[in-house]
Amino acid sequence: MEIHIYERASLDPIPSENAVIINAPYINQYDMGMPNGCESVSAVMALQYIGISLSPEQFVTNYLDMGNAPAGGIGSDPNAVFVGDPRSTGGWGCYAPVIVNALNKISGQYSFHVNNLTGQTL
Repeated sequence: MEIHIYERASLDPIPSENAVIINAPYINQYDMGMPNGCESVSAVMALQYIGISLSPEQFVTNYLDMGNAPAGGIGSDPNAVFVGDPRSTGGWGCYAPVIVNALNKISGQYSFHVNNLTGQTL
């Protein structure tokens, strides 16, 4: 199984005719205490779909690289780390390379591969 990470290029992407909707488990990021954790919670939903029992908290605590939120105009790079903390309403977020990196830390223990397909069409 492959997990593909997409960043939305437009507000209304149209999936290709080969798209398949999977029956992945739903996790509410707010119920998990992650108001800014959509990236991490989505990754965990995909992991749970392929049978990897991991919680959003475990994902964030053990695998997600996090950095400082902007202060005085200077902050961490969202391509390198999650800026802030996904458990905080003051968290900022991250881009696909950060989630790919976190998933790659897990992939060695399981049989899956992660591809960053940013810029590709659905």
